[in-house]
Amino acid sequence: MSGPALAETPDKRGIAAFVAAAQKATSTGEREDIEAYVAFMTPDVVDEHVPYGVEFTGRDFFRENLPNKAQTVVSLTYSLDRIVRGQDFALVSYDYESIERAGEETVTYTGRWILSLEYDEAGLVKRIRRFRG
Repeated sequence: MSGPALAETPDKRGIAAFVAAAQKATSTGEREDIEAYVAFMTPDVVDEHVPYGVEFTGRDFFRENLPNKAQTVVSLTYSLDRIVRGQDFALVSYDYESIERAGEETVTYTGRWILSLEYDEAGLVKRIRRFRG
């Protein structure tokens, strides 16, 4: 299954669409939204959360885990700050606020994420590296 490739040199609109799809899939957990998100990725995409030292591989990780994650999300907002493009990569920074249920409590998380996105020759995301800003 190929998706909405971001092109060999990803443009800012395509990158912004990828980030928006990620936020929507995380918020709703709906199968349609998750499929729209993973369509930007290669089947064997690697998602590395650098601050936590964890790495996940494959679209199925998102398909299996985002519905559960969405059940904890009360609201999620983000604001793109900057996109820097290279020939086969992009760096993206955005600010976010996430209000989530943690057991009986509601917790608010705010901050900045910096994403390093690497693309294959078809323009699909093959590697995501996430950093806290």
